[in-house]
Amino acid sequence: MPPMILTSEGELVDVAMGIGQPLGIVDQVELDVQHVIIPRGGTVLLFSDGLNEAADTEGNEFGMKRIQQELVAHHNDSAQAICDGLWEAVEMHSGGAPQHDDFTVMAVKRFAERIA
Repeated sequence: MPPMILTSEGELVDVAMGIGQPLGIVDQVELDVQHVIIPRGGTVLLFSDGLNEAADTEGNEFGMKRIQQELVAHHNDSAQAICDGLWEAVEMHSGGAPQHDDFTVMAVKRFAERIA
């Protein structure tokens, strides 16, 4: 999944994506190499497709839009709190439905000011 990046104000940053392939599916992978600078005070969220594909008892997926909403709503929280909040949001969404995929989430926060 492409990363989600937010500014310190909680605005989504567009991340350019080129060609590429999912890891672990084919032997010869053509990687999409990008360089992205996290804005000062910003946040980057990296996650596997198990997060957005987490389903409720009706089969409705958690979805990318909900991930964005959760990230924007909690952009001032610590990286750990963002990850914990996503876990709790998925648990509430799923309503106890068994999931068919695991999910991995990693949030990284950049300090707003330069540290000496």
